[in-house]
Amino acid sequence: MTTLVLIGCTAKKLARAAPARELYQGRLFAASVQYAEARGLPWLVLSALHGVVGPDDVLEPYDVTLAGLSSADRETWGSVVAVTLRRLGATRVIVLAGREYVRPWRDAVAEIAVEEPLLGRGVGARFAWLKAHRMEARP
Repeated sequence: MTTLVLIGCTAKKLARAAPARELYQGRLFAASVQYAEARGLPWLVLSALHGVVGPDDVLEPYDVTLAGLSSADRETWGSVVAVTLRRLGATRVIVLAGREYVRPWRDAVAEIAVEEPLLGRGVGARFAWLKAHRMEARP
């Protein structure tokens, strides 16, 4: 089974090009990375502009959100994400992103188990969940 953690991009970014792990500056992003790394799981970023990007992919800062895309562009974005997940051999994905970052591709990957542990939780509850489950992973 190939499990991947998908982390949502953030509005807060560095003002210069940087690897994705550095470009995104949100606290929830950082907590999500800590969760994935503590559990020894590979993680990728769901980027509203680029689709799926790796932690070391160098990106320029951008100001694009899924909410700002047309319905057709969100559908195209979702198709790109689905194709990428299949190409990577994902059989299970743990999504640490908002519903809007899952809806465009979830139905297209019925063969992949999609878990959304943060779904329906407020920001404080998201941080608490990530901290609790990060701590569970420690020996």
